[in-house]
Amino acid sequence: MVTIPKPSYQKTLSPPEGLHTWLLALELTDQSNQGRFRWRLADDLIDPLTGLWLGSPMSREEMRELSTWHCDLLGGRFYVLHGDLVSHFLAVRAEIDLNLNSNQLWQCDVWGPEADEIAMLDAVPLTWVEEHRRNMKQHPGVRYDYENMPVANTHWRLCADKELCAWRARDEATGQLWEVLDYRGLIKGSKFKPRETHIFHQGKQEVIDGVFWFK
Repeated sequence: MVTIPKPSYQKTLSPPEGLHTWLLALELTDQSNQGRFRWRLADDLIDPLTGLWLGSPMSREEMRELSTWHCDLLGGRFYVLHGDLVSHFLAVRAEIDLNLNSNQLWQCDVWGPEADEIAMLDAVPLTWVEEHRRNMKQHPGVRYDYENMPVANTHWRLCADKELCAWRARDEATGQLWEVLDYRGLIKGSKFKPRETHIFHQGKQEVIDGVFWFK
């Protein structure tokens, strides 16, 4: 068996097998707005049901010490528990596998929980949503009329507006942009172009109490 060397930013040879709780974020690599996906192992730090910190939130400096892996392409299914707008990561439940493709790009294939765990996660009360709603401010140029979102299968671009501290979802078919309180549910991540700085969901959605649920 030939061992493919990992680039210098991979801290360990391969990620652990099986389902784990991760901090998934987008990391810009240079000034050209190109980036890569960053996975940080957080089994003992994040509640696997809510996606919230089990104890005091870690600082950015502390999170840099966590076991970390990167990839250029991301595709598959994984369960988004919660989006943290302080450190701009998604807390997710997933199993990941990294491999070097023919274009010398690190590709990450992802699997999510089975149906019984998905049903359990779907039923978790989102107790933090009401506080988020009270603090939410509407911004120009984005929409909040969730009842007019597309109901058919479509291509969603997910992004964080770090300046305004908001999560957003863009319908790639129309370019319409909505702002939401949080993300939740089983995302169907589609591989797009390499080093793209967004996650894409190919599927349906439903917004409940301001939370964008992947369907």
